[in-house]
Amino acid sequence: MKSSLHHRTSSYWPRGGIVWYGKLFLLAGLILVLSGCGGTVAIKDYFPDPVVAPLPYRVGVYYSPEFSSYGYHSDEEKVNFELGSKQVRLFDKVFNAMFISRLAVSDPDTSQPQPQLDMILVPVLDEYAFLSPAETATNFYTVSIKYHIRVYSAENQIIGYWPFVAYGKNRGGSMSGLEPLGDATVTALRDAAAALVTQFRRAVETEDWRLPGEAEQESS
Repeated sequence: MKSSLHHRTSSYWPRGGIVWYGKLFLLAGLILVLSGCGGTVAIKDYFPDPVVAPLPYRVGVYYSPEFSSYGYHSDEEKVNFELGSKQVRLFDKVFNAMFISRLAVSDPDTSQPQPQLDMILVPVLDEYAFLSPAETATNFYTVSIKYHIRVYSAENQIIGYWPFVAYGKNRGGSMSGLEPLGDATVTALRDAAAALVTQFRRAVETEDWRLPGEAEQESS
């Protein structure tokens, strides 16, 4: 029985063919797995200009090095991308549209008062997180970005704290690579822009933001 089976296989495959084809299929499968689970994510930085009537405030904006150069790097998930310059571009567009004047300033915690301004805004990224289709048992990548904005007076005294979370989702799959993750991130950034233009705008108009002490209690 053993020799019969050997005879049948050798009549259809060349010597060593089963082993060779097995290695080929194994290699092809490995390439597919690697191409679908790791790499550098391309984050597109096209954001439409917000259409909104500007508020009558002259604001200074400070982006820390951590914010402006933020990058997500995970050896475990094999995912890498740069987000800092994209979010700076987005926030600049929003603040340019929201206020009559926007000025780039130094860190209000260490700089001199700026009496020509009405307030100083310092955006902070608290957390970037995503779930893959495998983790959600769906065909979607989901992204969440937690931010808060510190609001300072012209005398560099912190007077407010405004937290918010932006969300994004995009359809992905085992053969689509990481492009859907990049698109979901862009969707989350646009959601952040919408929150700033609507909710943060109302907070500025009414000074309806949390006090620094309340922010500290929440983070502790």
